[in-house]
Amino acid sequence: MQGPIPFFINGIIYLIFLVAWITIWRLDRQPYLRWWIAAYTTFTAYYFLAAVKDVGLVPPSVEHVEQALMLMAAGFLVVGVYRFTERRVPRWILVALSIPAIFLLLSSIFRFPYEWGSFVIFPAGALVLAGVGWSVLSLLHHGTGRVIAAFGFWALALWALALPFFGDKPFFDKIEPYGDLLFILMISIGVVLMHFERAREARQQVAAHYASLFTSAPVGLFRIDGLGRMVQVNPTLCAILGVSPLDEGVTLGALGYDDAVRTRLSHWLEGRIDVCAEEVTLNGADGQLRTILELRWAKDEVGKDWADGVLQDMTVEYALRERVERGQRVEALGRLAGGIAHDFNNILTVVISSLDLARFGCEDAECKHLNRAMDAAERAAKLTRKLLSLARQPLLRERGVVDINQVVIAEFELLERALGETIKIHIEGEAIPFYVRADPSELSQIIINLVLNARDAMPDGGTVSISLSATKLGPTDGVCLTVRDTGHGMDDKTRAKIFDPFFTTKGLGEGTGLGLSTVYGIIQALGGEITVHSKVGEGAAFEIRLPVGLPSSENVEEETKEEAPPQMGTILVVEDEPGVRLLAEQILNLVGHEVRGASSAEEALELLADDHVDLLLTDVVLPRMSGPELAAKLEPQVSQVLYMSGYTKDRLIEKGLEGAGFLPKPFTAELLRNAVNEAMKEAKSS
Repeated sequence: MQGPIPFFINGIIYLIFLVAWITIWRLDRQPYLRWWIAAYTTFTAYYFLAAVKDVGLVPPSVEHVEQALMLMAAGFLVVGVYRFTERRVPRWILVALSIPAIFLLLSSIFRFPYEWGSFVIFPAGALVLAGVGWSVLSLLHHGTGRVIAAFGFWALALWALALPFFGDKPFFDKIEPYGDLLFILMISIGVVLMHFERAREARQQVAAHYASLFTSAPVGLFRIDGLGRMVQVNPTLCAILGVSPLDEGVTLGALGYDDAVRTRLSHWLEGRIDVCAEEVTLNGADGQLRTILELRWAKDEVGKDWADGVLQDMTVEYALRERVERGQRVEALGRLAGGIAHDFNNILTVVISSLDLARFGCEDAECKHLNRAMDAAERAAKLTRKLLSLARQPLLRERGVVDINQVVIAEFELLERALGETIKIHIEGEAIPFYVRADPSELSQIIINLVLNARDAMPDGGTVSISLSATKLGPTDGVCLTVRDTGHGMDDKTRAKIFDPFFTTKGLGEGTGLGLSTVYGIIQALGGEITVHSKVGEGAAFEIRLPVGLPSSENVEEETKEEAPPQMGTILVVEDEPGVRLLAEQILNLVGHEVRGASSAEEALELLADDHVDLLLTDVVLPRMSGPELAAKLEPQVSQVLYMSGYTKDRLIEKGLEGAGFLPKPFTAELLRNAVNEAMKEAKSS
């Protein structure tokens, strides 16, 4: 080799690049790097072997080893370029690479000139270089650095493939000291550019991800300068506030709902105070906006203050929380109403039963005042039943066949008072019976909620009409109850949500959002359906369709049959209210029963320690031990049990006693006698 650059220096240069490639591979384990490391290893071995041969340390016969090393380097480079372009190496490339190697092996054995294989080696080498070149061209749209690096490796492969066969030619002898160094320089420039391009792509990806996160975040994101002016906002913040602060030049401090909030915001801005999850009321797109604000202050490279903030609209969440709390208060109020109604029923039981006894044998003219008192007591009993329906849990109801027309008429006076003077209510059509199977209190709740909902839709007054008609509910007959108002109506979006729990169009603190959802639940439980017809400005019409319930023949028989003769026996009355207990004992004694009384469960257990009675008449709710618990302990000494209570029968249903005898308070003397007579018949028959 002639020239200023000896083989040894070339070997040192390749060794340095080999170390560099190994370092890069340890950081970025790309498959193509392993092939290039193998190629540079063989190049390094070739130049060091050529250097020691040039100074005579090894015999000239190692020339075949040098040629083999260069062919290996060419093969490694070709495979590496294909891996670099993310393509598989075609089989014909491998076959074409093997042809020069086979010829080199045969020439070393038979000692024939290399020129003899030119007609085979040249086409094979041309195929290899063309295939690799085409693969390199596929990188034209992948960055300048990748193209330069791939082209440099392609040229180096060409050099390594040609050197074993033409290295002794004058042309190669002149350019050999410089050719591979030129290719190495091209590769180095390409690799440096490629890494710069990768870094730029990575920065662009990070910026794109940040922009996507910023614009699509479900919370409001913003950046403010030292004066509180918003210099960057995301679309969510604009939607929450209803304006674009960038266009309007709005500062964070000016968004406060009132002076107190604005003062608070100004304090945070002027004091550069970090804010963590503070509740702040702002002016939003829909008026008052309850938000959670977070703020973090920092300084830029020139020392100017700025802050990044997060604003989350919590208006809906707070409204739901308040509605749940109001619902809990309503539930507590219902329980309180139930307790009051229970105690009041005990008082009414004494009043009604005493009036009933006083009227016994009294002439009509003499009983006028007693009848008036009885009417007032029965109206009070109806009020307590409504209080109990407020406190009642959604368990099995005492559903029977009810004339819904009579329920509408019964509630009409109450509805007139609730609507006030500016709203008129009337019932359309004739008072024809329409029977459905339901609990009367359920029907009352449906009618009252729908009428009150109509009232809220007519703040300036209007008309509510109620009508009943026959309809079809699927293949069966049904009854249609229609409540129509002349209010402001509603749009499709509102109409689709009106039966959702806690949904309301009223302002904060003006509604629980439970009225129509309760109506929907009752109608579903009754096997019916409800539809709404409404347009903005044209009022609304609620149509409720319920299955027809036919009057039971048993009810008719009960009204017409003669009263059966009473069954006499021994009865134990357990009641903690003295007036109710003594009155029940008096009524049953007059009938002819043998009656004992106890004011508590413990006293009843003592009375029947070694005795037996035909009937246990006990209150459901007793101090320290309930009526059902007492009945369970006295089961061997009692033939039949009859429960009485100022609560509804749901208390028995809760304890799994759906079929037990039940006498609701307040009761008349006749109701007590009939209930006891039925229970005694069952006791005697068993």
